[in-house]
Amino acid sequence: MWNQPIAGYEILSQTPVAIGRTAAPGTVKSYYVKLKMSYGQEANQSWNGGNNIIKTVVYEYTIELDKNNKIIGGELLLFP
Repeated sequence: MWNQPIAGYEILSQTPVAIGRTAAPGTVKSYYVKLKMSYGQEANQSWNGGNNIIKTVVYEYTIELDKNNKIIGGELLLFP
C-alpha cells in the first residue's frame, strides 16, 4: 500500500442503516457512507514541475459507532 497526499474529499451521502449481524460488539448506530476523495498520484520526476496528477475516486462503506459516537467498526463496500 502506498501513501498518497489527499487533495480533498466530499461526503456525498451518509445514511443510517440497520445494524448487521457481524457488527462490532457495542455498535449502537450504523451508517452507509459514499465519499469522493481526490489525491495526488505519482508522476515522473521532472525539474520543470507542472506534472502533478490529481486522481478522484469514490468509496462506499459502512461505519459502526458506539454509544459515544466513536467509530468502532465498518466495512469497505466499493473500492475502485
